Amino acid sequence: MTTALPSPDQLPGHIVKEGFYYTDSQKEQFVLDYFETGNLKLSAEKLGVPYDSAKLWKRSEWFGELIGRLETEHNKSLKKRLDKIADQALSAMEDRIQNGEERITKSGKKVNMKANLSSLTMAAGVLLDKAQVLKKVPVQEASAEETLSRLADMIRNAVKPKMVPYEEATIVETGRAVSGGISDTISP
Repeated sequence: MTTALPSPDQLPGHIVKEGFYYTDSQKEQFVLDYFETGNLKLSAEKLGVPYDSAKLWKRSEWFGELIGRLETEHNKSLKKRLDKIADQALSAMEDRIQNGEERITKSGKKVNMKANLSSLTMAAGVLLDKAQVLKKVPVQEASAEETLSRLADMIRNAVKPKMVPYEEATIVETGRAVSGGISDTISP
């Protein structure tokens, strides 16, 4: 990705000291290359700058200022892109919650199925955590024990309607019903 440097009139006036061989443009190109590669030696070789000069430049104030500007511009650009993607993802989620998700049955028929509870719960949890981060509200970290306990509760609640109380079950042993015996199969 190529990031544009600020225009020369926006740069600090003390970038080039009198008597230096390299122009502002050459130094800016070096900083840009270093910003993109993260490798001082490679950038110096690529642009024909002695490595010792590159090390001196990296320690200078103007170098740090340019890197800071590049990072700020890069972060702004990245934030805009991420915001756009997040908006699109949220719109798609809202649509799927309201209208369901199109699926194709075994017979080839298109049907809209509502989102399942576990997917909605997971999405809501992630969205709420991210909303707290955006509001700069500290996210409370749950202990491993609390997390396991909540997971166990969720699993119990998810399978609860499918379970038949023992008292209502018919116990079957070798094909015939018995009272109080051990069974291979429990049926309602």
